Amino acid sequence: MTTSSNDSQSVLIIEDDAIVGAVYKGLLMNRGYDVRLEACAKSGLELMKTFRPDAVILDLMLPNTNGVEVLKQIRKEPGLQDLPVIVFTNAYVPSMLDAARNAGANHVFIKSTLTSRQLLEALALCITPGMEAAARTLPPLSGQPASQTTDPLRPPLPFPQPMAGGSAATEFFTKAQPAEPLGNSPSPAGAPTPAAKSQGSIPEVPAEFLKTIRVSITQLRSVLSELSKPSDETTKVTILDQLHRHIRTFGANAGFSGFRPAADLCSAFELFAAEIRDKPKLFNDSILRTFLNTLDVVNDLVVKRIEVDLLYQPVPSILVVDDEVLSRRAVTFALEKGRLKGTECENPVEALELSATRSFDLILLDVQMPGMDGFELCAKIRAQALNQKTPVIFVTSMSDFKSRVRSTMSGATDLIAKPFPFFELTVKAASTLLQTRVKNYERPGLAAAA
Repeated sequence: MTTSSNDSQSVLIIEDDAIVGAVYKGLLMNRGYDVRLEACAKSGLELMKTFRPDAVILDLMLPNTNGVEVLKQIRKEPGLQDLPVIVFTNAYVPSMLDAARNAGANHVFIKSTLTSRQLLEALALCITPGMEAAARTLPPLSGQPASQTTDPLRPPLPFPQPMAGGSAATEFFTKAQPAEPLGNSPSPAGAPTPAAKSQGSIPEVPAEFLKTIRVSITQLRSVLSELSKPSDETTKVTILDQLHRHIRTFGANAGFSGFRPAADLCSAFELFAAEIRDKPKLFNDSILRTFLNTLDVVNDLVVKRIEVDLLYQPVPSILVVDDEVLSRRAVTFALEKGRLKGTECENPVEALELSATRSFDLILLDVQMPGMDGFELCAKIRAQALNQKTPVIFVTSMSDFKSRVRSTMSGATDLIAKPFPFFELTVKAASTLLQTRVKNYERPGLAAAA
């Protein structure tokens, strides 16, 4: 199908993040594919008609474009109906998974948990059906023991300047790199051994990413500090867009490096930032605090090199207390967006009795409730043994300074102001759970060594 200048199999990548796109491009070039990278869906569709790739890798989270609609357009084009398309989506937009499959995607992956082995296997199987077994013979990364060849591979990572734009990423790829290229195995079926591997030689993971963490977090804090300054709406939207893009890149690279909890949290964080960017009037001090606290947790997860699925294993137990049914449902709906489930309780007295017999990982409280307000309930929960240290977040319309002081004095961990964007509570709950679990986490082997 390809009309490229050599006989190698060709792949078109449509990904607007220059650094993330460069990672995929370098990975596939090292396997002998002829790769083109396009940041725009429109230009990608046009190139498809002339480049005629053997497969397309499509990010569904494209700016100003619904990736599912792009996929539908591909399927409508004469000669492209059977073109293999592999798509990536965000873990926190589950509706896009089924939509992508229904639109004709051959494979659908969650971006934050994707490994290079999964991508290469899917690509080999799409282009040459029946070759999945051959794809599984891929060797480990340079320096990885042969005994670990069955483990998922993590693609290498071009991240010399965490906040670099497309030109910096391109320059990094064209420079000679001292690190070895990704493996020296036979190329996918039908593809020749790369003629110029130096173009795809990229540093190993996670060392290169770890070197950049401090600079990345510092620059993200700088972006957030700009948000705290008075500005017009246009300026604020620009800053929020920068935040969204930086978090998206950081999260993708955390995932490539094997730090799943950080990648998962960044997946929710980037959607939250995008929501506020699109609705800047929602931005307030509560949201800024959520941004800052979440960034702290992301930093801890990566610096401590947490790879285990701390957010969902074990399944967290969450108590939601609010006497108003609509408010209570809004909270549980926001939790469900983060694949979390809450136990609902409308009566504060019953909630107190429940907390005396059951340990929770997180408690979400309204303040204004009949019989016992949230401040009193929180103080009484804190006096119990089971939930003495359980994080408590007030979800309330009382967000003034005096209420914040009272919430702190009653033992609350944090406060979210009503009305809240759903993803603010999603991100706040996830980051609070992770923050607690990171503190209590013991890396396997450390206890035995001690």
